[in-house]
Amino acid sequence: MLVASNPLVARSSLEYLEKDSVFRPIAQLEPANKVIVLSGMIETVDGGGDEILYEFNGAMDRYEAAIELLNQNKAQKVIFTRGLLPWTNGKPEGEVLAQLASERGIKSENILLTGKAQNTSGEAVAVKKLLSAGERPILITSAIHMSRARSIFSRHGIEVDAYPVDFQASANNRSVLDLMPSGEAISFTSLVLRELLGRAYYRLKFALTDWLAEAR
Repeated sequence: MLVASNPLVARSSLEYLEKDSVFRPIAQLEPANKVIVLSGMIETVDGGGDEILYEFNGAMDRYEAAIELLNQNKAQKVIFTRGLLPWTNGKPEGEVLAQLASERGIKSENILLTGKAQNTSGEAVAVKKLLSAGERPILITSAIHMSRARSIFSRHGIEVDAYPVDFQASANNRSVLDLMPSGEAISFTSLVLRELLGRAYYRLKFALTDWLAEAR
């Protein structure tokens, strides 16, 4: 707990996982036909009775970035993934985002939805069905997740133009407060551990897949 709640540990870990994700002004992006937005920014809230409410979490930068890319003509269409975990109630996330995008003035013909997916690999499989051969879409996800997401999409034959958002590593100078245990640091450390487990899982999965392919 002392290690997990240490702000220096949390901050250094976030910096390490985000080191390959570089912020890019929208003006530097090459125009693409489609932009892909990975799920992970909507929380379901009990609205009382049978009503379920949908609220953004800290990763809402993914959605806002996609809307901005469309408004600046950096992409013509947006792909929202129907991310839905087995224990999640309510509608798939992409359906919620599609409705919100429509309310923001995005034409319905420019909003695409994938089939349901439970993880990033499932999203890549579902997205591929909406792409043309050789198409290079823009991929939006959180900076901490981008390295893993890009490698997974590449394994499925989709080369993307990465546009990371939702950077977590703080730019503040270090201070004596970084030596004090922090609940926020525990939250960040938990995020780091989940991402590290995800990266380890897919590296092992890809390695086993390649080994089995060679063995045949």
